[in-house]
Amino acid sequence: MKWRGYNLSELMLGTAQLSNAYGIANTLGAPSRSEALGIIATAWQGGINSFDTAPNYGDSESVLGDCLKQLGVNSKALVITKVSRDAFDDEDSTIQSITDSRDKIGTESIFGVLSHHPKIEQILEDKYRRLFSKLKKRKLVQFTGISVYSGEDALKAITSEFFDIIQMPLNVFDRTAVDLDIIDHAKFHDKLLVFRSIFLQGLLIMNAHDLPPKMEFATDTIREWNSFCKEKKLTPVEAAMGIALQLSKGYPLLVGAESASQISNNLDAFKKGMHHKNLIEDSKILLKKSTVRLCNPSLW
Repeated sequence: MKWRGYNLSELMLGTAQLSNAYGIANTLGAPSRSEALGIIATAWQGGINSFDTAPNYGDSESVLGDCLKQLGVNSKALVITKVSRDAFDDEDSTIQSITDSRDKIGTESIFGVLSHHPKIEQILEDKYRRLFSKLKKRKLVQFTGISVYSGEDALKAITSEFFDIIQMPLNVFDRTAVDLDIIDHAKFHDKLLVFRSIFLQGLLIMNAHDLPPKMEFATDTIREWNSFCKEKKLTPVEAAMGIALQLSKGYPLLVGAESASQISNNLDAFKKGMHHKNLIEDSKILLKKSTVRLCNPSLW
């Protein structure tokens, strides 16, 4: 999609898996450096030019930066990173955190920096507004934003001039962005939405009988989801991708990968999802299974 002079791929690669066994469905653990290069190379060659990372994803920023450098695309990649909750409360710590991230990623200026602060009301205070302005004036970052969990916080962020990017969940069981007209509001205010959790941290690509004991509450829901996918003659990846793609109206979808083959599968699912009809309407029957606990991985 085109946004403020930039061309962003509709798939954005999350890099938490580059140094962590991230996600409930992760079976491979963190990849080696050569495997990480394969992941980034496959993504880039498949048209993915934007990446999501964070200092608290282990060595992911450094691994991503090294891979981009080896591919010779540091200056072309659009990277979004984050500021931890603790660092964000101190201006000097925030600036140092972002400077460190920039150096690890290997770019002159970071495309976007998101706050992980739990209370959006505090981020709207004057001291944070001044900080956002300072980061842009120093050209440490191009755009600032926030990662939110609720639709209400997303709407507050969209109407604030100091948030350019809003990251939030979107998937078959969580359609808040559509239900609250968040997408239309974002388009009106020229804000960039980035949608995460399209696979619910891997839950939507698992079989019901493979769920760990702590996820027993989701067994019936995943069984019904698997039946829906089978009825549509789609894999869970293809169905989840197709639904999120059609709901998102062109805004980037954040996906992760443990291997280069997973990236290839995601790219194939993306292409197939662009053409599959009636997924949105037909999948509405699954919304009766949606709960706050199911849609918020922090409650698992």
